[in-house]
Amino acid sequence: MKNLELHASSILEADHQRMDTGFDTFITLARTGTVDRGAVLPAIEAMRRHLWVEEEYFFPPLREAGVHGPVLIALRDHGELWGLLDELERLLGL
Repeated sequence: MKNLELHASSILEADHQRMDTGFDTFITLARTGTVDRGAVLPAIEAMRRHLWVEEEYFFPPLREAGVHGPVLIALRDHGELWGLLDELERLLGL
């Protein structure tokens, strides 16, 4: 289980880097009037993977340990993020 947790943590850390880079680049370019779908697509994919890894591998043990409130809040936030990602993809024609 420890190796799985380390692997999941590595995925989440790499996802954060891809999300930060992709969204920052997209926003910077958008401010100049350029829409670069290629810049934001890896960030969207990383965020979807990130949400999924947390929901599948981190939240269940937390719930089992009795950490219900923060997990419920995170799941609510994730639900909003899933919807925002869907809308962003729709708006960008992805």
